[in-house]
Amino acid sequence: MIVVYSDFLPYAAERLLNDWCPNLAGEVHITVDPELNVDGHCISICDDEVHISLRSKDLIVLAHELVHAKQYLKGELRGHTWKGKQYEPDFFHCPWEQQAYALENTFKNHLQLL
Repeated sequence: MIVVYSDFLPYAAERLLNDWCPNLAGEVHITVDPELNVDGHCISICDDEVHISLRSKDLIVLAHELVHAKQYLKGELRGHTWKGKQYEPDFFHCPWEQQAYALENTFKNHLQLL
């Protein structure tokens, strides 16, 4: 089971990740920092712990970063390695960003239902 620690939609984020990744275990920590210089980012601390930082409580940004959390926890993404293949850091064209943009609306809609 994935456990989410956050002041911003912790139950919904936890349900979303557990619905999409029922066999995973790990922790996701979400913080909101208005001083952040990007809308959001997600980093893997270790194999079973991910930290998400958001500039604001924007649902679409949270959804996008939760896709990255899923990628890290499933082992799909490690640094600039996607499913075992190394990529140059080309933000808009790398496969993990393409997947995050493709799924963010689906994740956002799922969050709104919870």
